[in-house]
Amino acid sequence: FNEFYIQSTQKNQMAVVNLLDAMLSNDVAAVNESIQTLQNIELELQMQKKLIQKEVGKN
Repeated sequence: FNEFYIQSTQKNQMAVVNLLDAMLSNDVAAVNESIQTLQNIELELQMQKKLIQKEVGKN
């Protein structure tokens, strides 16, 4: 899980940088894409959390 979390954090940081860059450029399409990327990362983390909770519940 730690490796997954580190990768998600790095992806999240890149997406935030891309979002800020797009906002500064007034690039609406890029802003929307960056927001979608951040939402996808959030979903991945939520799914991973549920999997871990299931595993912990089994033990």
